[in-house]
Amino acid sequence: MSPRIARAVLRELQQAPAQPDPLSPRERQLLKLVDEGLTYKQIAERLSVSPHTVHSHIKNIYDALHARSRAEALATARSRGLL
Repeated sequence: MSPRIARAVLRELQQAPAQPDPLSPRERQLLKLVDEGLTYKQIAERLSVSPHTVHSHIKNIYDALHARSRAEALATARSRGLL
């Protein structure tokens, strides 16, 4: 790649709009609690919601982060600066 093209590519990348946050504030809150090691039941008790609600939020988090496990979701969130 020529230096001229490389500069043009870098300029384009620097001007690219930032990606919107894939998680809602509530999902971020749940993810932080998961990161602290709390179980779904403990999270539900702390937030005064049902475990089913926690499970639904966790499923949405996995979908938004394209993760298939707790560890993968947490790693992805950390790498994107969401935690």
